[in-house]
Amino acid sequence: MALQSGRQHPMAVVSRRTGLRPDVIRAWERRYRAVEPSRSEGNRRLYSEDDVQRLLLLRQVVDGGWQISQVATLPNGEIRDLLGTESQASPRPGRNAPPGGKHDDLLALCMEDTRRLDGAQLQAHLEEAAVELSRIDLLDKFVAPLVKEVGDACASGGLRIAHEHLASAVVGRFLGSLQGAYRAAESAPGLVVTTPAFQHHEIGALMVAATGRIEGWRTTYLGPNLPAEEIAVAARIRKATAVALSVTMPGDDSDVATEFRKLGRLLHGQADLLVGGAAAPRYRQVLDEVRALRLGDLAALRSYLQAAR
Repeated sequence: MALQSGRQHPMAVVSRRTGLRPDVIRAWERRYRAVEPSRSEGNRRLYSEDDVQRLLLLRQVVDGGWQISQVATLPNGEIRDLLGTESQASPRPGRNAPPGGKHDDLLALCMEDTRRLDGAQLQAHLEEAAVELSRIDLLDKFVAPLVKEVGDACASGGLRIAHEHLASAVVGRFLGSLQGAYRAAESAPGLVVTTPAFQHHEIGALMVAATGRIEGWRTTYLGPNLPAEEIAVAARIRKATAVALSVTMPGDDSDVATEFRKLGRLLHGQADLLVGGAAAPRYRQVLDEVRALRLGDLAALRSYLQAAR
């Protein structure tokens, strides 16, 4: 293939400008011919400005709900038409999409990987989902249902604790890998995400952090099991507009309730306190007391983040 005219950009620059991870860009190129970069003398990919703009368009339309396989070969003009149409209405499913969608197929594969304790294959299917699905579907219709299905299967005896630990470890690494894919402006509102002291399960918090980054917030993830004093200090240093906590189990721990009260006092209303997770409804009384916002799912979180901006 002949070298394209104009300035040529290396992968690192293209990833930074488009917000797409390098592995996603390579997959869109290799599987769907979304772009066809030239090569340097050292055989490294070089992208033209037209390539960068096309990748930006593709990211927008995929984020709107289309699957990359359905739009990758469309001319830029048709992609812009889709974006114009979708701006007038809610995202529609992809053309000729099979009932249930790609996320259901991948979810079934991931459950089978978990049953076989095949962490490498589970990681591969998670990465495939990141390529195939829009950013919202990836979290709402794939990762969240996967975590819930694994948890339910363990609770019913269908899976063992070892299965849940493997799935949590692989999904946690995958969500962490999304951190660099979305870079917020320094002027963006700040979000601090963690779990309170005595809460060690962090998958929910990782999904909250990923959602914050996707929505353009300056998101700081602090890991699990953090005392109220440290959360408050982090919120002050990061000039956070909101602090988001995930709580899973148990739902009647007086120590966790004490941490909520302490954090409410330390924040002094200077940042919104958002609380979600399976155990959040069990702490309703104390959360109402500290004027925390209880968020039932990622869609509710997304609505808050969009409104608060």
